[in-house]
Amino acid sequence: RTGGTAARSKRGSRPPPRTTGLGAGISPGCAGRYALGPEHTLLRERLELAAGVDWVGLEGEESVFVERFHPPKRLAKRKPFTLTPNMAWLSRSTPESAAGNFEGLVSLLQGLVDEGNAAIGSEFLTVERSTRQGSAVAQLRIKVPVPEDVVPTFYVAQRDEILVIAMQRFLFGDILDLLDGTSKKKALADDSRFKEALAQLPPAQDLLTFFDMQSMLK
Repeated sequence: RTGGTAARSKRGSRPPPRTTGLGAGISPGCAGRYALGPEHTLLRERLELAAGVDWVGLEGEESVFVERFHPPKRLAKRKPFTLTPNMAWLSRSTPESAAGNFEGLVSLLQGLVDEGNAAIGSEFLTVERSTRQGSAVAQLRIKVPVPEDVVPTFYVAQRDEILVIAMQRFLFGDILDLLDGTSKKKALADDSRFKEALAQLPPAQDLLTFFDMQSMLK
């Protein structure tokens, strides 16, 4: 098949476009017959950004999801109440894995911001990087004067082996304090109700589930 493609190129026909990364899954013959449109090029670019994240290793050795509820608020008078999300997801892996996934997620976030700004026609969104309390932080900002306690702010952060994905600055600030050891709030693991609930779980064990689809369809 490779030899045939080379022979057709020598006769003056247009050679198939080169593909790398995820685009390598498109066969040369198909790419030669069908030109990829702008939407396919954009999809390929986004898929390549997504490939920069180790999605399997993202969960790490352990992970935690937390959510905090706040009373609904109004954006303006005569507007309906808005319930803003206050949630975060943390995972523990290795410093190398956490750092790699942090950079991959930030690149993916920046790609989405670039696409959104291009569609809007203005710099409506931005990604700001900083270092806070020993953690590398990337923050998605909306560049309009809207109260942050109403419109959620998206964060990605990494400190050593811990990766954090959070929405809303108050919850995110509490997480940074806990990681930094400066928090005055009681950790959930030290709560007596949490300890009592955890003690009711059976001993930890490894499980394996095997599902034979072929046997089910026979």
